[in-house]
Amino acid sequence: MRPTEDLVYRARNWFWYWRVREISGLSNDRLDSKCFSKQGRKRHFERMQSSASAPDKFALVEGKTLLTLVDRWDTPDDGGPGPFVCATKDFNSRFWDFLAGRNLDLSVYSDYIHRFAHSRGWIRAKAGDYGLYRTFLGEEEPAIEPGVSTAYSAMLHKLVNEATPDTSAVLLALFREAIHRVDLEQAIAIRTALSASIASMGHRHNIPSSVTRLISQLVDDRVLSNRCVTELHWRSETNTPVKSGIGSRARVREFQAWVQWYTGRPPGFDSTGYGLFPLVPRSVRTDWLESNRNFLSEVRMEADALKHDHLRFRDSIVPEYRRLSEEARIRAKALLSHVAPPEVEPVRFYGNARPALEMENLPTPFKVQPTRVAQSND
Repeated sequence: MRPTEDLVYRARNWFWYWRVREISGLSNDRLDSKCFSKQGRKRHFERMQSSASAPDKFALVEGKTLLTLVDRWDTPDDGGPGPFVCATKDFNSRFWDFLAGRNLDLSVYSDYIHRFAHSRGWIRAKAGDYGLYRTFLGEEEPAIEPGVSTAYSAMLHKLVNEATPDTSAVLLALFREAIHRVDLEQAIAIRTALSASIASMGHRHNIPSSVTRLISQLVDDRVLSNRCVTELHWRSETNTPVKSGIGSRARVREFQAWVQWYTGRPPGFDSTGYGLFPLVPRSVRTDWLESNRNFLSEVRMEADALKHDHLRFRDSIVPEYRRLSEEARIRAKALLSHVAPPEVEPVRFYGNARPALEMENLPTPFKVQPTRVAQSND
């Protein structure tokens, strides 16, 4: 087992293992027996289930790795592909490399999409082809429908419904292209499709929810959020030091703990906490809140607790509980009424004024004053 191997490839190993379990319908012992019948019990598949070890790293029988051995199982007499070839294809999919890779050139993604489309007999028009297609095939030609159109939605649905690592790789590549162009409409649509593809892929192949969740979290981090959470983050957050000389069972337990933390970690553990709200000028109001932050936090906590009690008991069939609910509501309102901010207007960058340059397709950057209706003398 290699504890430092990228978690993406450990997820790939698990995905392959469960695909083999699904295709064969066999237990770990029977899979080992099928693979090493003349060499006694090996427990390779049991080890894969617990540690996501790689099936392609070491030669096991006659110079062949586990991946190669399983790929050739149950091949038909005519020499055609056997039932496990699809598991090998999933293992070798570019999806895993795209998920693990960082700072890949955009052409890598575009070339992959082109080759995938060509293999299916599909086509994708280039931006410079628009005039040619429009002139000779007309504006209704699906190949040049703009934006997230019917044709674009059909493409996303087609890829999601196939639900394979290869089609997920196409979606991932499409997302990278959209982000590079800052085409947020397409990026949002592809994000939805990519998440659905991972869920569908897990469901279709009976992949355990823990493995599907791991792959989904990796997609969220590596692709959709452009961040890489590593084993070092886990060790730092959980105060788990690197120990030398530990046995294989201890390494497996550490690996499982790392994966469990990764898929269930607090959402904002690596966030600064900023980004949701804008920069604004300081004001008397904000200075008042910052100066009284500790006191106001205590008041808010107590008021929130009272509001919780109100919501908890307001619909009770017990009259006494409904009375307690109403009392909690009144107490929360009274508590907050004793704490008021300074009676001044909020400060904005543009009060009633307008900036010298206003950008289109953005909200008005200043508060529009309501129009006064002139009173009639009649």
